[in-house]
Amino acid sequence: MAPRSILICEDERELAAEIAEFLEAEHWRPTLCASVSQAHALLVQGLAPDCLLTDLRLGDRSGLDLIGRVRQLPKPLRPQVLALITGEATDVALGEPFGPDVLFFKPVDPFEMLADLEARFVDCKIIRWPLSTVRRNAASR
Repeated sequence: MAPRSILICEDERELAAEIAEFLEAEHWRPTLCASVSQAHALLVQGLAPDCLLTDLRLGDRSGLDLIGRVRQLPKPLRPQVLALITGEATDVALGEPFGPDVLFFKPVDPFEMLADLEARFVDCKIIRWPLSTVRRNAASR
């Protein structure tokens, strides 16, 4: 299976680099940017990440602006949306109709974030057994 991609929009460069390094080690393909305008430019140029991780407080605009733009993409191109917040931004983020799928508080636990990311992409397969196989196995018990 090909690595999943994630666009990380975070203006704290050290935090963004740490998250990207952690996710790369877990077979994710991160793309970093530090502003809403940079993220928007990447999306307009054709970047179609599986996930978007954005801070809600960025230098140029709110991460909610970016989330709103992402929610307008055609469904097949819409990534899962995760947001990083500080405690005081919680009420604002949760009240938005186009808010994130998941909120993580800073400092984020990378293992908790990874578990959430991986859970969003679990391949669910229905195994269809031939009826004769089911009967044979049941009869042999």
